[in-house]
Formats: sequence, C-alpha cells, structure tokens
Amino acid sequence: MSITYTMKIDSLDCVPALDGLSNVVSRAIWTMTGTDGDLTASTSASTEFPAPTPERPFISFDDLTEATVIGWVEECADAAYLESRREIIAGLIADQIAPPIVTPPLPWAEPETPEEAPE
Repeated sequence: MSITYTMKIDSLDCVPALDGLSNVVSRAIWTMTGTDGDLTASTSASTEFPAPTPERPFISFDDLTEATVIGWVEECADAAYLESRREIIAGLIADQIAPPIVTPPLPWAEPETPEEAPE
C-alpha cells in the first residue's frame, strides 16, 4: 500500500479585531485525503492558531494562500495527531481493499427475544 496524502483547507475562523489587526485567523478546518490508486479516504479536523508573533507574523486575510495555512496546520498541530489522521485514512483504505468480516445472524434462525424481567 502506497498512500499519497493531501490536505485541503475547508474554512477559516477569524477574530474580527486583535491588537489593531483585522480578520486574524484563529482556526483552520481542514480535510486530509489519502489516495492509493483508485481508492481514497478522508478525515476532517481543525487546528487552532496562536495570535501572530514575530516568529509567525500577521498575514492579511486577503494575502493568505492555502499553502501558507497548510504550513501553519503542520507547524501548530501535534505531529502525533497528524500521524493518527494518516493512520485512520490508511485503515479506511485497507477496509476498502479487504472489507472487515462480519457475522450476521443465520437467515433461518429464530430471532432472539429478550427475556422479560420478573416484576
């Protein structure tokens, strides 16, 4: 299995005004998609961002690119959390290759009726 992962930003939440700045991005809602040949699976999540700092300066909302925000997600989200999202996607794709086995009731068996509790 060779899965290629991509991330897409679905929406951004902003603080309308903060320290003289407007539309400061505070959270990204995103979807990670894994593709393995013709198979795909996705999971969505969100990542909170701290207020702008000299290390992460403010970028005007109108000047943002998806690549910039994806970089913020990768920087601000816990690496283990992002890896867990990849593992979820890998599991979903694996289920498409070899669906999980289930054991349904036999079609000729009488359905079980719950026993009534004594009064």
